[in-house]
Amino acid sequence: MQHPSYRPDIDGLRAIAVLAVVVFHAFPSLLPGGFAGVDVFFVISGYLISGIIVNNLQARSFSLLAFYERRIRRIFPALITVMLASLALGWFLLLPNELQDLGKHTAGGAAFIANLLYWQESGYFDGSAETKPLLHLWSLGIEEQFYIVWPFILWLTWRLNWRFSYVIPAMAAVSFGINIAMYKSYAIADFYAPAARFWELAIGASVAAFLSKTTHANKAREATQTNASIIVLVGLCALASGFFLINKDRLFPGWWALLPTLATALLLWVGAKQPTKLLSHPVLVWFGSISYPLYLWHWPLLVYAQFAYGDDQPLIRFATVLLSIALAWLTLVAVERPLRFGRHGGLKTIALFAALAAIGGLGYALYKSDGFKNRPIAVAAQALSANIQWVELWDNNRCKQRFGINPCLISNPEPTLMILGDSHANHLYPGLTAHTAAGVFAGGTCPPLLDITLRVSKNQAEHPCAQNDFVRQNLSILDRTPSIRTVVISSYWRPVLDGQILNDAERSRWGETTLTSTYTEESGLSRPALVHAGLVRTIEALMQRGKAVVLVRDNPELVEDIRQHCLHRAALLDGVDNKDCFIARETFEKYRLPEDQLVAQLQQQFPELAIVDPINLFCDDTRCYVMRDGVPYLRDQHHLSIPGSLLLGKEIVRRGNLLPP
Repeated sequence: MQHPSYRPDIDGLRAIAVLAVVVFHAFPSLLPGGFAGVDVFFVISGYLISGIIVNNLQARSFSLLAFYERRIRRIFPALITVMLASLALGWFLLLPNELQDLGKHTAGGAAFIANLLYWQESGYFDGSAETKPLLHLWSLGIEEQFYIVWPFILWLTWRLNWRFSYVIPAMAAVSFGINIAMYKSYAIADFYAPAARFWELAIGASVAAFLSKTTHANKAREATQTNASIIVLVGLCALASGFFLINKDRLFPGWWALLPTLATALLLWVGAKQPTKLLSHPVLVWFGSISYPLYLWHWPLLVYAQFAYGDDQPLIRFATVLLSIALAWLTLVAVERPLRFGRHGGLKTIALFAALAAIGGLGYALYKSDGFKNRPIAVAAQALSANIQWVELWDNNRCKQRFGINPCLISNPEPTLMILGDSHANHLYPGLTAHTAAGVFAGGTCPPLLDITLRVSKNQAEHPCAQNDFVRQNLSILDRTPSIRTVVISSYWRPVLDGQILNDAERSRWGETTLTSTYTEESGLSRPALVHAGLVRTIEALMQRGKAVVLVRDNPELVEDIRQHCLHRAALLDGVDNKDCFIARETFEKYRLPEDQLVAQLQQQFPELAIVDPINLFCDDTRCYVMRDGVPYLRDQHHLSIPGSLLLGKEIVRRGNLLPP
């Protein structure tokens, strides 16, 4: 088979693509559209592979067997290496259900159907995606699915004596039309579906066809040479602007994917005659040479580093990127080149195919297992789960009979204390009932914001707070229950203030939240201002009824479940028997900044308002503990366990003067 001469500018393009992806994954705020580097790879791949096939078809030297043999020796060595490393780390670091998922994704990656699996599970930008070590293999799935059918399409085009420069752009247009038809209503499918992505590889193939012997390539190259510098500048500016203008909140690929793909096609076209000096710089060429193993290594290492250190550790992420670069270079020189080149190519191909099949089988076995619960981390997970003390509180028929609402909680038919708020108010119930003889009532499902409606970006009619008469309902109960003298207000303040939901399952189901006001003059207020207005109305309504009001600030929270956070960290850093688990105090304080501003405003407006801040209960000078001496203070990502509730409940009673006379 004939192969095109080496072009250093293409390695430069590869370098830009992979570095954009790595920067986005490690520091997303620096390059919000860096994930579009994958689209650059698609165009480059379509250009190179299609050029090889077209030229060999025209020379009557194309061999399908030789084509796939070259693909195997190009793709498999680094892929096998990274998959084995991911499985080895997963064995020690992952909980049973996570190891099962890794097994499934390993099998899917080995079969090059990872994109189809992730399509069924979640979107690329969902929080749960950030914990999947092999998520990035979705792009290999797209490429290899393309190359299963593409050689046959090109061969048929050649046999029918059709022009490649007509057929390939036509197929790209059909695939792009599928993308546009899907991107608004079926965003996840559009991201992962091969039919909606093939156009990106076909754009690169179109450039190759245009430059092939059957086209008017000489005229094109003359025009290219005349304006090469201008074209290169336009292409690089378009590519760079795509990395900054595109972000995860835009529907992608859709129309936005045209920016990086067409820019890449332009640079490939101009470089065919006059390689770009900037893209041929030795540093870029070196990064381009390791771009494939670097792409494979960086994501699983970032995921496992986040498991151990949390997601708010920029120095750790930077060190992980450096480690990825070092491992990519070692993989290139010690694994990829020896297996890709040299003697015994057929034997190497068979061995690589067998090795990847074996890894896929191992992954499937892990998926079908129970996560091997005799592993140290699995045993520790069972022990931690058993140690998390919590009971389901909503099964309280006496409360429903007394007040006629559901769900609700009551410790005495004539309560003297009301808890008002969402689930972060309800989790105070065990601690308050344990530390005061006062009867406690809680009927909370929503933020305690009077005349403020919480809405969600998905399934609005289903969310319990989508139509919020919750506060007025509780005010009505107060009016009918004169025994209640004190009201404790609390909520999951951070997502109420910023609209973001850290909980993966909730975010997948509900999306982001928005707030709207009953009062039209408040329609233009910012979200924090709406929260403040609603909370002020709630406090005023309570104080007008002569009630003492206690505002409880929020407790430390995690990005993942306490079992994952504590055991991932312990398995990598401390050994799974470590009894303390924490986040950095500065991380918790950063989460609380909008809440700090809200509380400062309320303190000025309501000097008589009792405010209970749990930060010094759960935190020392540098750490905020979610487990101390083996006692977990959380039951999941952010709700208190019974020990956590008891600790905070005692402080509320002490600070709020709630003990009955």
